[in-house]
Formats: sequence, C-alpha cells, structure tokens
Amino acid sequence: MTKLIAPKGEEFERQLVSTGLHEVVCYSIVDLWSQEIEWKGQKKMQRKVQITFETQEKWMFKNKETGKEEEKPLIIGNRYTLSMNDWSHLYKDLTGRLWKAPTDEFDIMTMIWKPAQIQVIEVEGKNGKVYHNMNNILPSDNKNKLFNETESFSLQDFDKSVFDRLHKWMRDIIEKSPEYQALDATDKDDLPF
Repeated sequence: MTKLIAPKGEEFERQLVSTGLHEVVCYSIVDLWSQEIEWKGQKKMQRKVQITFETQEKWMFKNKETGKEEEKPLIIGNRYTLSMNDWSHLYKDLTGRLWKAPTDEFDIMTMIWKPAQIQVIEVEGKNGKVYHNMNNILPSDNKNKLFNETESFSLQDFDKSVFDRLHKWMRDIIEKSPEYQALDATDKDDLPF
C-alpha cells in the first residue's frame, strides 16, 4: 500500500497585535454566509461575517519573491454571527463603536474606512496556544491612512475578482456555505476552480 504523509509545513513565528488599546481602521468586511456551528450539543447553520481592522503596529516579514525584508501593519479581526439581537457580539461591538445602538437596518458595510479604538487582551486557547483577541471596540476620530486595500465581499453581489483576492482560508469557508454551493452553473463557470 502506498503511503501519503502530509508535511508539517513551514515554521514561522506568529506576529500578534500587542495587548492594550490600539487606534485602528476597518479595512475588510467579508460575508461568510451560512456556516455550521455546534452550540450546546446541537448543530445548526448561522450566517457569519468577518470584520478585520488594520493597526498602526508593524511587523517585518521576508518577501518570498524579492527576498527582502518588508514592513506591514498587523491586522486583527473577529468572526461574528450576523445578528442584531441585543445579546449578539456584533450588536454589542457596534454599539460600543457607535456610542449608540445601531438601527435594525444598519448596513455593516458602512464600517469600512471608519476609525476605531480596540482593546486587545491575551487569552489561552483550548489547544494551549496564546492568542490576542479584540475585547472592546470604541469610537475614534483618528485619521490614520490604510496600507492594505479595502475589501468587502458578499455572494449577493458576487465579484470574482474580489473573491480571488480574499485570503485562501476565507475562500475555503465561503465555499462550504450552502449559498455558495447553490450558485447556478453559469455563476460557477466564472469561478477559478
């Protein structure tokens, strides 16, 4: 029998946003559509959205194409259930960001380019790894410029060029959604896979 052994992969040092308060700008909102979750032993589908912020904190990396050291801002984000129920994390974070409760028809895509302050805390995951997570989002009037190109994506207004630019892990999540899988054949013909 032939063996197939998966390589461990390239080792790299994770660059974490430092704990504390950070001035940030929202640069990415990606609709991940319906994803299967397990809650209290029950599996169900929930619509998810990924909101990502660019910090002013920098990290150095080696560009694989040029071999040169380059500097980029660190990013941090959160995946939310797309819900405006007053107990939802998205509702709580938007309320902190806006200093008021968002309306029922609040379009979260309007958050792109908007400044904020975030509090980052250190938590230990179930796997024993240390993570730095967003804990609070507050309003800010900072005028920081973005390094990254802004991105917003939803299957409702499918744009193949935007989809192709998303991180592979985001594309993989979206491809698992029933909405993506239900795209008719003509839509899928335009996709890169």
